Amino acid sequence: MIKMGPNSTAHRPDFFLFGTFLTLLAITLFGCGDSSSTASGFVITVGSVGMASGKVTGMFAIYGKEGSPVPPTLPGVADKSFGTDGVAVFETKAEIEAKALAVQHDGRLLVAGDLVSEETGLSGAIIMAFTESGVRDTSFGEDGLIAFVDPAMEIKAVDLAVQEDGRILLLLNAGDSLIVVARYTLDGMVDPGFGDEGLVVLGTNKFGLKAGAVAIQPNQEIVLVATAKDLQDPTVPSLFAGFRRDKKGYADEGFELFWGLGTDLVANALTIQPDGKIVVVGSSLTPEYLGYAQYRGLPDGSPDPSFESGVLYDKKNPQITFKGKAVALQADGKILISGESSDASNGEKSLFVARQLENGVTDDPFGTLPWQTGGLGAIVIRPEGRDSFGRAIGVQKDKKILTLGTTTDIITNREVAFISRLDKYGVLDILFGKESVYQLSDPSLNITAADMALQDNDMAVAAATGSDPASGRHAFLICRVLTGGLQSFTVQNNTDNPVFAKVSEDGTWSAELSRIEPGLLYLRAVYEGEAVESWVNVPLQ
Repeated sequence: MIKMGPNSTAHRPDFFLFGTFLTLLAITLFGCGDSSSTASGFVITVGSVGMASGKVTGMFAIYGKEGSPVPPTLPGVADKSFGTDGVAVFETKAEIEAKALAVQHDGRLLVAGDLVSEETGLSGAIIMAFTESGVRDTSFGEDGLIAFVDPAMEIKAVDLAVQEDGRILLLLNAGDSLIVVARYTLDGMVDPGFGDEGLVVLGTNKFGLKAGAVAIQPNQEIVLVATAKDLQDPTVPSLFAGFRRDKKGYADEGFELFWGLGTDLVANALTIQPDGKIVVVGSSLTPEYLGYAQYRGLPDGSPDPSFESGVLYDKKNPQITFKGKAVALQADGKILISGESSDASNGEKSLFVARQLENGVTDDPFGTLPWQTGGLGAIVIRPEGRDSFGRAIGVQKDKKILTLGTTTDIITNREVAFISRLDKYGVLDILFGKESVYQLSDPSLNITAADMALQDNDMAVAAATGSDPASGRHAFLICRVLTGGLQSFTVQNNTDNPVFAKVSEDGTWSAELSRIEPGLLYLRAVYEGEAVESWVNVPLQ
């Protein structure tokens, strides 16, 4: 087990593939001295150097127009300008559960979920709208709400997607075996130009379908994936199934995606590559192959022979199992997968993140820094050593990786949603939040993570469900978390291994070096893309 932070751990699963295809930024040097700054006015100051303890302290500040230092913007803290202190809340006595989040091009935030009416007991799906600043947007739909209810069958929300023109796609499960795609205008009105009066219903006599996710190809055609189960013979293993509709909702008869391995598969997540290829992620439920499943299809849905589709599981540690819940693409074509891992030997559940190369092979160096040896391929994240599970994953423009999950608060033992960040190497970013984690918590509510999206400015927006059965309180919660500001800060002395310094909200910082020797202390910070370097004389003591 390799420690990835004070209270987080990572390990390398020895993955086995079961299947058919078994700026550095330019640096300006400022010479020796106690501090350095750029023209933009930010400065690193060394306060003290402990020769015996190896502890170095100082200040990282930005000088404003008046010449007064202000603390730097730190990633992993709530954006106080959003909602109330960074969180927008819609509370109701009705039972609600957030399922999906989407951002429209004008910045409006949409949250889809399920609702059970307190008055009638009817259940259905809803979409709620919030402005970019986290206020209920009553101009959307009917008083800020869209409701989809059918008294004849149970309706459940699954996923959301926004088309290029701002139109909204809501993916639903209807009853036990049907899928519905509903489309709305950007203002929340039913779009009669889509399918049959705004609806497309999918179902076959042979397969029962459970929706997994919806996404949009570069040509704006709509792809959705589902789990398909044989209705005539329940012993036949379930499959990944995919369907494509054009911009008006009409079926693409040339598209076909039905893929299986002889194991029970469940489709949970979907993303589309820039070349139109389709990446589907889910889980295998067959005991011998309990792992996360990955499939890549060509734009027509057929298997991509250049990709190793299959089920990945830990062959050397069969007591550890994986469920794939989310997928994201890096700009270089690598594929990130997140979800939940379980260890039967100790009962621990952990959020995991794995990275695949563009051809579907596990990226073994993922999880280690360049100057370290070996590779992990995947890591697990357990904030404060507690059980966790993943629900969403995203990639910033600077290649850092954000993942959303649920864990429990060490004091209240209530569920809390959290966002954790990894650097581009797959190592926990200790400059993000508190011990690499931003936590959305409420001492009176259980808060369960639902979905996450990145805005154009790379700020992370996450949706969650708040509930307290004892009081009957239920809520949708949306938080916005700062991701810019300080990107890295390293300290080095007489060693090739830099140490990442901890920076507090007041701008003070500290680092623990393995040894301090007389000579030069090296500092390097990257703030909003600008690098600052400094060499500081370490005096003889």
